Amino acid sequence: MSPPPPLVVPGEVAALPAIGEYVLDAARTAGLDRHAQYRLRLAVDEVATNIIVHGYEGTGCRGHISLSVDIDDDALAVCIEDTAPAYDPSATLATRVAHRPLGERDEGGLGLYLVACSVDQLSYERVGERNRNLLRVYRGDAARVRVATVHLLVAAGPEQRARVAAALAGGEYCLEEAGGCDEIITGLDRAPVELVLLGLDLPDGRGEDCLHRLRALRGAALPPVVLLYEPGPAGAEGGPERRPDARPEVRIEACRDSVVLDFLSLALPPGLLRASIGRLVEHARLGVELLQAHKRAVELEALRHDFTEVILPLGAALSQEADFDRLMERVVVEAMAICHADGGTLYLKSAGDELQFSIMRTRSLDIARGGLTGEPVPYAPLPLHDPRTGAPNHRNAATSAALRQRSINVPNVYDPAAGFDFSGAKDFDRALGYRTVSCLTVPLVAGGTLLGVLQMINAQDAVTGERIPFGPYQQQVIESLASQAAVAMHNHVLLHEREGLLKFEREMQIGREIQASFLPAELPRVPGWQIAAYVQPARMVSGDFYDAFALSGGCVGLTLADVCDKGVGAALFMGLIRSLLRAFAQTADQTLVPAPSPDEAAPPSAVDREDEVPRERELSALLARCVSLTNDYLARTHGELDMFATLFFAALMPSTGVLLYINCGHPPVLVAGAEGVRAYLEPTGPALGIIPGATFRVERVQIAPGEIVLGYTDGVLDARDPAAERFGQKRLEAQLSPVPASAKGLIERIGEVLRDHIGEAEVFDDVSVLSVLRERPEAGEGALQ
Repeated sequence: MSPPPPLVVPGEVAALPAIGEYVLDAARTAGLDRHAQYRLRLAVDEVATNIIVHGYEGTGCRGHISLSVDIDDDALAVCIEDTAPAYDPSATLATRVAHRPLGERDEGGLGLYLVACSVDQLSYERVGERNRNLLRVYRGDAARVRVATVHLLVAAGPEQRARVAAALAGGEYCLEEAGGCDEIITGLDRAPVELVLLGLDLPDGRGEDCLHRLRALRGAALPPVVLLYEPGPAGAEGGPERRPDARPEVRIEACRDSVVLDFLSLALPPGLLRASIGRLVEHARLGVELLQAHKRAVELEALRHDFTEVILPLGAALSQEADFDRLMERVVVEAMAICHADGGTLYLKSAGDELQFSIMRTRSLDIARGGLTGEPVPYAPLPLHDPRTGAPNHRNAATSAALRQRSINVPNVYDPAAGFDFSGAKDFDRALGYRTVSCLTVPLVAGGTLLGVLQMINAQDAVTGERIPFGPYQQQVIESLASQAAVAMHNHVLLHEREGLLKFEREMQIGREIQASFLPAELPRVPGWQIAAYVQPARMVSGDFYDAFALSGGCVGLTLADVCDKGVGAALFMGLIRSLLRAFAQTADQTLVPAPSPDEAAPPSAVDREDEVPRERELSALLARCVSLTNDYLARTHGELDMFATLFFAALMPSTGVLLYINCGHPPVLVAGAEGVRAYLEPTGPALGIIPGATFRVERVQIAPGEIVLGYTDGVLDARDPAAERFGQKRLEAQLSPVPASAKGLIERIGEVLRDHIGEAEVFDDVSVLSVLRERPEAGEGALQ
């Protein structure tokens, strides 16, 4: 992986957003999780702010801040250099600033303490006239084995806080201290907190009152709370007895709810107090993990439902819509419903190189313009290029998404780092008392042709109604809908622009281009392996298709299928099957435990077979689930069409050479080595779309170095010469002896022999071939396409 190049910015507050984006880019490149990304950005931002405010502005100096990144197998290192007066943060950290009263803390000291808690290593050196701060965050296996930092907020009286700090000293705990409710709120806003230790008696009031206030302010965002109490006798000797409602156990019981995790006596010995807090932290983390797992399961089910029950049927419905205005209206309304957006805008590309406002909806303001309303949208078109210079217009999110033909997701249009001109949205807000927050812009492209842009405004939480950014799930769903809508819109336009044979031929050409886009533009490059494929339609479009795509842990999904019949019907069915398999495989794969990538994996001879078995079971389950869901959807939803498809669907584990597969009524896939064909991967289940609830068996085969896997459709065997003689199995297997030196070479050899065999005869069936070669160790790296 290549880290981003060094960044040099002025030592000014205005440079902080650029620094933040640079660090996030480096963190994503290094594969850090979102929590680690947040911590690293927080740490770098704090260091940079100290340099700007105290190093430059505070001393009357001017200068620059230089950042560079180094990424190795163990860690991501961010180097920050400046020319301000010398300042060593370790001296401040040595004073245990977090445990001192607010009035006694050095200015900026708490920020440095948070930096030290947010990264794995913080070091400083003076190099010539420059300060150099080095921040390291572990990644990969190193991150998993390090001792995790536990962020706690302790809110109690000074003596109670000191007792907790002493019990947790010298460990992995990062403590934020607070003396009252206002300080708790400030601490929760400053950094992520895993657990709040709240005393029943605070310097500024009762813990119960503070807890009620926190519940009202933070709601579900409030971290788990553990109540701290001082046990005592019912009454002191010679004094009045303590009121029953003032006893700790009574007060604790009155506070019990889902937020309060447990209660803890401060009379416990330090060792037992530390162990108890550790247990409660693990309990809190487990609760968070369970909630996240449940949320992910709900998202996956929602994604499955949206794909199978909404997007794919909607794509078919859109393609049948005869009224173009009604078609566009439905695209906007359905998109807003799917992603819980408050607003939606559809732009159409005009012949004059502009994006024209076609439909505009804002649900909360009851605004509906354009489309079927007949009321025009009162905004000027957006030019795609500068009328004077011809330069592309990337100022607006809509025009930039159209020109680049890729989605743009802006969490907050008012953030200066958003990078686009949202003056139109801001004028709209001022005029109507609205607040535009999040914006998702998706181009409508079919067959490489830009048709328009679909823009969603203000995603809303389905439960609270809060305006939130559009998440990756919502973006993926809207992109899928936009793809279906673009095809439908394009087809609609074509139907009204062409007549007779010219119209039909153009339609077929567009269909072929769209279908070609379903095939991978570039096959995965896997060290030590070669993958090549070829498809030749018998007509303008094909019912055959192949696919190869990355799965987690460096594994590769392989698909080869043949839909019954040929032409447009088979091509549409092919697109449906390909979309289902891709959607089910890639969403299900996100739930699997990542395995080592090919670059990280040990040589096959050193692989622990016991470690590979769970991964094989997971991949086998993935294959079986994807095929079963696809088969059931086709059989139950489209059974009346009498359409079916044969399919070979496999998962390749490059590090071990294991190929797990399901053969759904497809011609046997061949595995060949130096002695010729040694294995025929026969069907393990029926063709797709015939029998609802059919069983599909997953089989396993080991591919040795130097061996090649060859899949093909029946169009290869059934190809006939002018005398009507079939090409046949014998001729095909002859191309495997000897085993070709490359996967691409085998594809080219088969294509040449087929062309010679067919000659001037008519091609009756689609022809597709997929080959996978495992290179010998001396054959080098890479894959041929």
